[in-house]
Formats: sequence, structure tokens, C-alpha cells
Amino acid sequence: MPEIMEIITAKQTPAAETEETEETEEPAEEVREEEELPAEPEEPSEEEAEEAPKMTVEQIAGYGYIGILSIPSLGLDLPVMDECTDGNLKKAPCRYHGSTAEDNLVIAGHNYRQHFGYLSNVNYGDEVTFTDMDGTVHRYKVGLVEVLAATAVDEMNNSDWELSLYTCTYSGTERITVRCERTEE
Repeated sequence: MPEIMEIITAKQTPAAETEETEETEEPAEEVREEEELPAEPEEPSEEEAEEAPKMTVEQIAGYGYIGILSIPSLGLDLPVMDECTDGNLKKAPCRYHGSTAEDNLVIAGHNYRQHFGYLSNVNYGDEVTFTDMDGTVHRYKVGLVEVLAATAVDEMNNSDWELSLYTCTYSGTERITVRCERTEE
């Protein structure tokens, strides 16, 4: 677990406040500093909340984290926060919907360079891992990269994919969405 804690601690500064020290090979003109994400899903009823599978949430520096998302092809190791709010999204990608236990985890992230700014560059078959706060490594491979309308909340939350990652396009009217399927662990 120390590796998870080191990554989370290292990523505490919001992307908008960090200094860019590494040049990218591709122009970053399509990577915006802030975007509006679609409205958060309605709060579940008490009955739905009781039925929803829980994920271990670790409180670090006053924020709840559920694990680390790794996308080796993009060189990313990102902490994932439990609650999807505008403030949290400025710090790290967040759980938007679902869980690993239900195989329907949806993670939203801003298109900052240090977050999901290059998400559209992943390829079919690329490896993605999510290490939860219990230390369990969930392995996935990219099965589809698609663009959805910003209003396609139901499509985002109710897919047959075990893991979905998404961020805004430059215009903010669409969402780059990476769908992943679980692989042997």
C-alpha cells in the first residue's frame, strides 16, 4: 500500500497549479485547463444506496480515495477520488458511477495534461489497471474508444463495459470515452 499512498500524496496539487516541466511530442492545444462535466447523476434513494456495492475509501489529507488508475501507454498513474465534484475533479480523476465489484466502474477526469488530456491516444488492446485501496489489482484492456454527447449520461453509466474512462473534448460538447474489459488477473 505504500506505493498507492506515495502516488496520492504526490498528486495533491491541482493540475492547474502545477508547473509544466515536460514537453510533449504532440501539440497540447486541444487540452483545456478546465471543463464542465455533465450533471452528476441523481442521488440514489436510500434503498438503492444500501444495495450499491461499497468500495474501500481511504481518507488522505481530507479527501476520500478509492485507488490508483494506471495507463502505461500514456505513462499515467493517477489517484482516483471517491466523490465526483467540480472541486475534486480539479485535483484528480473521480469515480462517477459504479464499482469494481459490480464490473461497472466509470471514472471521470478533466482533460488536463496530467489527468486525461491524452486519453484519446490509447489504442485497442492497451493495458489499464486499477488498484483499489485494499491492494487488489484489477486488470483491463481497452476494447473501444468512442465519442459520446455530453448529455449521454445513461449511455455512460449503463454500458456492458467493466471499466469506462471519460473526459471532455476541447469544445466541451462531447466526451472522449474509453471502454475497457476485464482480463485475467
